[in-house]
Amino acid sequence: SQIKKIEEPYKDEISLWIEINKIKNLNFKLNDRPANLENWKEIKDLVIFIHSLNDVFPKKRKDQKKENILSFHFEDLYSYYISKKDVKVETYSDLIHLLYVNKIIEEYEGEEFINILERKGVIQHLKDFTRPLIRNFIVNAMQIILEEIDEFYKEDTKFNLNTVLEEKVNVFLPNIVEYYITGLEKKFQETVNELDETEQFEEIANQYYDKIENLASIIDEIEDWILKLDNYLNPYENITNSFKKVLTSVSSEIFRRKNEYLTFIQTIKNEEMRIDVRKFVKDKISQLNEMIQSYEDETSLIIKEEFPQLKQIREILIQYDKKIKSIKEEVFNELESVKSNDVDLYQIIKLWEDNFNRKRQQLAFLISLLLNKLFKSFKELIEKEGLLFATITEITSQTENFEELPLNFALSSFLADKLTEDELRERISEINAKINHLNHSLGLYQVELAKLERILSTRVKKREGIKESDVQCTICHKYINFVKDQVITCPFCGSTYHYLCVAFWLSKYNSCPMCQNHFLEPYSDLFENQED
Repeated sequence: SQIKKIEEPYKDEISLWIEINKIKNLNFKLNDRPANLENWKEIKDLVIFIHSLNDVFPKKRKDQKKENILSFHFEDLYSYYISKKDVKVETYSDLIHLLYVNKIIEEYEGEEFINILERKGVIQHLKDFTRPLIRNFIVNAMQIILEEIDEFYKEDTKFNLNTVLEEKVNVFLPNIVEYYITGLEKKFQETVNELDETEQFEEIANQYYDKIENLASIIDEIEDWILKLDNYLNPYENITNSFKKVLTSVSSEIFRRKNEYLTFIQTIKNEEMRIDVRKFVKDKISQLNEMIQSYEDETSLIIKEEFPQLKQIREILIQYDKKIKSIKEEVFNELESVKSNDVDLYQIIKLWEDNFNRKRQQLAFLISLLLNKLFKSFKELIEKEGLLFATITEITSQTENFEELPLNFALSSFLADKLTEDELRERISEINAKINHLNHSLGLYQVELAKLERILSTRVKKREGIKESDVQCTICHKYINFVKDQVITCPFCGSTYHYLCVAFWLSKYNSCPMCQNHFLEPYSDLFENQED
């Protein structure tokens, strides 16, 4: 590794606090303290020393009228302790910090004015002291990151990590983050290219996420440390503003790159899934194409005979119908399983449709060749053969289940939002064509239905002795539909009623409501064959 961990001389927070206060050399004051604390020789000597400072250099201020404030500079206190013969720097540093934490001593707004030059000197001295400190802390905190970067670029002879680290912090830190994320993405890209299973993409994305989260946590750790340093630097905490701005910018970049790459990983995963589904569908198309060819071959052998065996052809159609339904069921289930994901199924469905639309156009239904010779015998088989291939482009769970739309046309629930405008127009055109075809078939059936209803209505009128074209029920005055409605006609006056309109009257009075003639013989079976 090119990077060695830097030994930090001020890892101890107390030492750091002492050194920064020596530079700031702010004014402190001695507060009231517990009486028994005076029994501690070091404290007792300290109080005498601070009194002596105030006696030699008395401070006169307006706010000292009511109280006697014992003030001193931090450097005076520190020099006093380390000047003793039995010098123990760590011990006395701990003691000073202990007094500060317990508010025996505290910072006190000095009575003298610090001029601009002195303030600039202190600020410069603090910058000189904290900058290498911050640099060393960042390098140590990012040690693992730097080692990974070293590994990422070990084959790049032009890259030298130590040269990068020689730059200022606000330069090298963004560069380190950039080098790390770029190297990480390159490594993961190589891994992704070698994957065979789509399930592994999620694992790769999680690994990348953990790496980036670790980098972000290190940046947060650095930021927390600098904020703690600001507490020591008060009132000169502004000297770390440039570092905090860099950290904020770096954190934002890490967040952006993380989301960007995770989106990229998800896109690749979806694309691989789409490729897998497309391959699956193409295999099923090939399987069906082979079956269609086999059907042609088997049926051709029978049709070439002078008198084809209808039972054999019927059995063949049943077998192929089951096989085709099974394959379509498999395709439907596969597409149904991925439609909730962000997978583009439109082109896959089009592939299915285009293949079998083309196949239908190319396929000459073999049985129709015998139409002129054996039309009546083969009519049922022709219908079965047509049905076998008519819906082959429609991907459904069950071919004959008309309770829901085929997957091809039920796009609005999961796929429509992902289609382009051209694809939407194309699908609308396909559905319009489907509707027109259905409307045409519906129109033929409606015409046939109207003919049959007209014949039935005429027969009912003749049976009832009615000559008018439109007849109203004498009771409810609604026009009677002689195809659907059950009627009763009086043989005397010719009044015609809906059965339900007059049934109660007849059962009670056995007479026509209009002419009052009794026209039903007792125990007639008039009501026995009528529905309620």
